[in-house]
Amino acid sequence: MKKTLGIFALILTIFTSCEVEPIDPALLNNTNNNSGGNNNGGGNNNGGGGGGSNTPVLLTKVIETLTNGDVETTEFFYSGTKILKFTNTTSNSVEETLYTYTGDLITQAKANLNGVLLETVNFEYDTSLRLKKCTSIYGTTVNVTNYTYNSNGTITFVTNEGSDIVANGTIYVANNQGYKKEIVFDPGTSFEYTEVQETTFDNKVNPFINVTGYAKVELESPSEVIGFSGVANNPVMFKKNNITRETSTYTYNSNNMPLNEVFTDLVNSTWSGTYQYFYNQ
Repeated sequence: MKKTLGIFALILTIFTSCEVEPIDPALLNNTNNNSGGNNNGGGNNNGGGGGGSNTPVLLTKVIETLTNGDVETTEFFYSGTKILKFTNTTSNSVEETLYTYTGDLITQAKANLNGVLLETVNFEYDTSLRLKKCTSIYGTTVNVTNYTYNSNGTITFVTNEGSDIVANGTIYVANNQGYKKEIVFDPGTSFEYTEVQETTFDNKVNPFINVTGYAKVELESPSEVIGFSGVANNPVMFKKNNITRETSTYTYNSNNMPLNEVFTDLVNSTWSGTYQYFYNQ
C-alpha cells in the first residue's frame, strides 16, 4: 500500500558518503547543477532543472484520488529549502507532521492526527553526518534503530524494543539511494522470518531532491517502512520476496519531475489511484 508521504516516509529520503547522500542541489542554489548517475535500473538522472532560475524547485502539494473515489490532499510548507511540516487532509481527518532541524539536519519529526500526537521520531547522526540512530516513540512503545556503514557500501541495522531485537538486516544502495532491504523479523525466536524488499526507480528527478536534510532520513525505521520512496529518482516498481506488489507510471514536467502518477497496488486494488504533483514553479 502506498502512502504518498506516509507519516514518516516523507521523512523523505537521503544519502551520505556510503553513498547514502547526494549533493543537495539547493546548496548550489541552482537545480540545473544536479549531477546525474546510474540508478539500479540502469538509467541516467536527467537533473532537476529550474529553467535557469536560482529558486530551487520544491513540491508544494499532492492530490491523490483512489479508485474508490476517496481524495487525499497533502500540502508541504518550507522555510527556504527546509521543510517545516506537511499536512494530509481527507474527508474525515487531518494528519500533520512537523519537522525540527539542527543546522541542516532533520533531528525530530512529530506526527499528529486530528490534533492528537501519534508519534515522535528522533534522529541522530555520526561525525560524517550519516544517520546513525533513529528513536521512534509511539505511545508507550519505543523502538530504537542503530545503523552501521560497511566498507562494501551496504548499511546494516538493528531495531530494538527495550531489550528485544525486533528486526535486523541489510540495506543496499545504488545511485545514492537505498533500493533493497533484507530484513529478519523477530530474530532468534520461533516467530523469526525473513523478507526481501526491492524498489526499482526511473531515471528522472525526485520531487524532494532540493529539500535540505531529506535524503538522510529515508533510512528511518527500515523494519517498519515498506520499500524506498527515492531521493534522487522515483519508484516505478516494488517487490516483496521477488513478487511484484506495486507499480507506478509517470508523466513529467519540464524539470523531469513527476507531474502525474498512476499507482497500481497489485495486492489491494482499493489502494490504487492517481496522483497530481504541484510545485512552486
